[in-house]
Amino acid sequence: MEVIIVILIIALVTAVAVRGFRTPDSPGIVRLKLDGKISTIFKHASIRSQSFKEVIQVTLKPEEEKTLTFTLKTVKQNSEFTMMTQDDKSEEETQMERERELTRQAWSGEDSYELDEEVKIKDHEDLMDEEGEIHFFFFPDGEATGPKIKLSVGELEFDLLLDRLNSQVNLKQSEE
Repeated sequence: MEVIIVILIIALVTAVAVRGFRTPDSPGIVRLKLDGKISTIFKHASIRSQSFKEVIQVTLKPEEEKTLTFTLKTVKQNSEFTMMTQDDKSEEETQMERERELTRQAWSGEDSYELDEEVKIKDHEDLMDEEGEIHFFFFPDGEATGPKIKLSVGELEFDLLLDRLNSQVNLKQSEE
């Protein structure tokens, strides 16, 4: 009986020690975490663009010693509903326009998303505009455009590409 108690105590101590010991994430896990965060930002921009028929700009402003922040904002609104006169609109179209406008008002402005502090951007100087920003654009037809950027997490480096046709993020570990 005492042997069983001793074994249980050793098992319990081992379980607590193993749980407290944290190994660094593998490159695959780091990539999946980063891909999930960036995919969420870009999916939000794509859905917002397609839902409201607007061009959405996602801006990344790399600043030294700061967290990378992506900011979403409307660049151009589509005026397909406002071009029709009130007489041309059916009651259903008028109701849809009201609902869309209420949703747009609730979801207007800029949305910001921050990445973890350890995520840094590399070799980005030639990608920036005059204000020191990097831009991605999402269009109502589901397309998107933006530059290839290089991100690092600790010693790991990743290339971030945005698929032009379906607005999907492609994050690959750099082969350097």
